[in-house]
Amino acid sequence: MSRCVIQLGYKNYIVNTEQAIRLAEMLSTAEMFEEKYQSGQTNTFHVWEQEEAGKFNMTILPDSVYRIGKLAGKPEEKK
Repeated sequence: MSRCVIQLGYKNYIVNTEQAIRLAEMLSTAEMFEEKYQSGQTNTFHVWEQEEAGKFNMTILPDSVYRIGKLAGKPEEKK
């Protein structure tokens, strides 16, 4: 089964290729949302159509690399 690494913000997620395609389709039609902080007032909420393509990275991960990474597990934190 082929997998994709999806980078959203500073995190990387692994999903199967079909899920990655569905996610890309959802993000391509998603509206934008932002909550603006208003000092001493109620925050304002804003929703609008995307003006440009959303930015995220998607990389196909070979099964052999996935299996090696799965064996290695979570990396240890340096102290």
